[in-house]
Amino acid sequence: MSTRLGQDAFSVAVLGRAALSAESSPNRLQALAVPVGGGRFVTLGELGYVSDGAAEQRSFARLDGRPVVGFQVSKTRRASDIAVEDAVAAAVAALAAEQSGVTFTKVVSTVTDTRDSYASTVTVLMEGMALAAIVVFVFLRDWRSTAISALAMPISLIPTFIVMSFLGFTLNTLTLLGLTLVVGILVDDAIVEIENIEKRIERGERPYEAALRGADAIGLAVVTTTFAIVAVFAPVSLIGGAAGQYFTEFGATVSIAVLFSLLVARMLTPLMAAYFLSPSGHPQGRKPFTGWYRGLLEFALRRRGLSVIAALAFLLGSALLASTLPTGFVPEGNPDTVPLRVQGPSGASPTEMSTAVAQLDRALRAVPEVRSVFVEVGSGGDPAAGSAMLVLDPARSARTSAVKRTLRAVLVSVPDLRVSMTPDLEMVLTGSDDAALARAAKDLERQMRGGPGLRDVRPAVVPSASEVLVRPRVAEAARLGVSAETIATTVRVATTGDADAN
Repeated sequence: MSTRLGQDAFSVAVLGRAALSAESSPNRLQALAVPVGGGRFVTLGELGYVSDGAAEQRSFARLDGRPVVGFQVSKTRRASDIAVEDAVAAAVAALAAEQSGVTFTKVVSTVTDTRDSYASTVTVLMEGMALAAIVVFVFLRDWRSTAISALAMPISLIPTFIVMSFLGFTLNTLTLLGLTLVVGILVDDAIVEIENIEKRIERGERPYEAALRGADAIGLAVVTTTFAIVAVFAPVSLIGGAAGQYFTEFGATVSIAVLFSLLVARMLTPLMAAYFLSPSGHPQGRKPFTGWYRGLLEFALRRRGLSVIAALAFLLGSALLASTLPTGFVPEGNPDTVPLRVQGPSGASPTEMSTAVAQLDRALRAVPEVRSVFVEVGSGGDPAAGSAMLVLDPARSARTSAVKRTLRAVLVSVPDLRVSMTPDLEMVLTGSDDAALARAAKDLERQMRGGPGLRDVRPAVVPSASEVLVRPRVAEAARLGVSAETIATTVRVATTGDADAN
């Protein structure tokens, strides 16, 4: 049996057990489901009666060429990916322990990407906080000042999480990206204030007095820079359309975190500096501005024209380098899975599709980077349509994009099947004249096939198969008392079969 994460946990449990309980309970199946309140398990027998029967096979699933029963589990909109996966794993483990003769194999889980993204983002966030503290220590050369500046980051993030929870935000890729981006900004305000306070202490002022005067002297600049950052990121959260779905939480998270960093810098940082910093043992006056940086600054000021030309050249060079970078809405990933769409000839029988899928499975598993192949056909109601999921070897050296190029040549070689990958570009045509729309679609497809940089151009809608049109003799049917429903049932049984009749 094969599992594929993506309907609800109840259907998974019933599907897994119902197929196993028919021998022991021919008239009533006691099928295990997910636990409900109080930890009690619901059986299928409590929900209804099940009797043995027969029906024409219209769907099937294959895992590496072996027949399996495949199902998927999908979460509700507000549910957590990780919580749902953990619950499903527990339910499947309970089924596996009860039915030792059945093997459950997880084909693919989108939650793996969620876990990896979360772990990597948290790692980057912690590294950024540590590096920011190290930089502060290198320049201030005082562990007390460094500690005060470093504490500004977590203290600013804690209320940010509270507001995010109130607004319904989650720790997803975009919010974590915003928090990672804002790590350096969170400590900026605290660094500016603590540096000004530290300078006053070095000149002989007591820490309490230095905190009051230093915070007051630099306060307007800190508020101005913070609201300048908010003015940049707050409008991002108001973007509409498809892009707004990505950037709403991102812009709001950055703005909220920066505002809390301002609050910490204006209230908590001076307080900690007043009572935590120690007085200077050797008060000094104003230190002269010396060193290599002063020499470089004086050189630039003496040669203003040359400095402006160098700055413009640097700006122009940066723009030219940026123009060579590839562009796209989202970055190209390197996932370990490749989804495929499988379409057989119109009207193909399950037997014909099974034969064609077996050829597809052998061809795909011959690719070195492919570790496993899961194919399902007919689950969507069309016995000639289905999907496939390729699981790639995580230790492969080639990127997924390179593997896809290899797979294109393999997919073309499989007869009697139209196998396609997720397209990178889709063109949608709309109109009120069906005939004109069809002609325009054919013309566009022909032009795109001849265009450079495009391949595998195909219509999104599969051409319809030949139809059998039945026109009843209305007068004769009325004379014989035959209803339209009876005619329709007879035609359906004669053409596609009937499960109840079987």
